[in-house]
Amino acid sequence: MLEIFNLSKISGKQSVLNNVTTTLNDGDFVVVCSDEQHSSETLLRAVSGLVAIKRGCIDLDQTPFVQAKKAIQNEKRLEEFAYMSEWGCFLSDLSMKKNISLKKKYYPHFNEELWKHLLATWDLLEPGVLSQKPKKLSPRQRCLFAIAFGMSQASKYWLIDQVCLIQCSQSERLVLYEQIQKHCQQGGVCMLASRTELFEEQSKMAGFDRARILYLAQGSVIANEELLSKNGRSLASRICDWRKAGKL
Repeated sequence: MLEIFNLSKISGKQSVLNNVTTTLNDGDFVVVCSDEQHSSETLLRAVSGLVAIKRGCIDLDQTPFVQAKKAIQNEKRLEEFAYMSEWGCFLSDLSMKKNISLKKKYYPHFNEELWKHLLATWDLLEPGVLSQKPKKLSPRQRCLFAIAFGMSQASKYWLIDQVCLIQCSQSERLVLYEQIQKHCQQGGVCMLASRTELFEEQSKMAGFDRARILYLAQGSVIANEELLSKNGRSLASRICDWRKAGKL
């Protein structure tokens, strides 16, 4: 269980996160949307311990994991969390093949079968691709490698940056959603920073248990509810409802 308490983060004079509180239990799939990109992505980076927070704390299995202005447990983060972003998973001066070798070394439970399946599905197993350094790959290739890395390192918590979604095609995202569904059905947890225009696509995943949306506006939680509303209302309609209710 991951518990987030009153998480706050300021960038310049802007409040990126403002007293964000939520709980993630085994099997949860949470789509994080916001009225501006930085809030959802900063929340994922804070949860993974990659950015400092001004106020609040995060407990992992009722044990303090991230606290304001305090160092995190790096070994625990590497073991439990897979943060997937375009540039966050690689050593830039090594080829993808050497990056893979390092992953296998640091993650003893690395799922090579899943890794090869994903790379084959996305046409990334070609020698000419594996010999390249990250900066020589296209943004799409970097994002797909990042997703394959993260999903194969056997971490319980998957945190997926919205840039990875944007760079992928719809068919590639469908493979991603299938893997998320399997992961959550097996007790894993996934937080996905998303965009409103992809919400309808992701709401089709609402058929499995514990799928919900966490919507942030000006860094504050406006809604924390089922991913697919009982009356089937679109996200745009729900945003209108929240605005009428004075939440936005």
